[in-house]
Amino acid sequence: VDGYYNWGGGLNELEVYGALINPPDPNIALHKPATASASYNSDYTPNHITDGLTKEVIWDDFTMWLLPNYTTGWVEVDLKGTYELNTIKFLNTHNRFHNDRAVTGWRIAVSTDRSVYTDIGSGQTAFSTTPEFQSLTVQRTKARYVRFYVDGYYNWGGGLNELEVYG
Repeated sequence: VDGYYNWGGGLNELEVYGALINPPDPNIALHKPATASASYNSDYTPNHITDGLTKEVIWDDFTMWLLPNYTTGWVEVDLKGTYELNTIKFLNTHNRFHNDRAVTGWRIAVSTDRSVYTDIGSGQTAFSTTPEFQSLTVQRTKARYVRFYVDGYYNWGGGLNELEVYG
């Protein structure tokens, strides 16, 4: 704004046109259906891991999937088609202000037919009240189903805030 009238200048709207030179890959798992071995209750269903919501701040932020107390298990996304994957990202939970749940041991397996699964990665994570996305790079892996196993958990149990899949 080079000049202004009366009390000052401003901008009401700015539109920018063009194409991204290197647009990011879309999250294939976003809003895809998810199932699980079990859930803590009906507030913490598997579909929360693909809803794109990651906020865990106040008491009614039910944006994560949680397992029942003291159990291991899995959550799985149906990508609704077979894709060649290159990256899988996941965001651990801390169960909002309770800070009493998290995945500490995990494993990821994929399948094209939901009967034969191939492990593609595993690891350990530490509990954090401010978890960050973890990333697993995979090489030319074809899959329709992506299953995240909770093999270890913090305190009351495990769960997952979000699972993203790229290809």
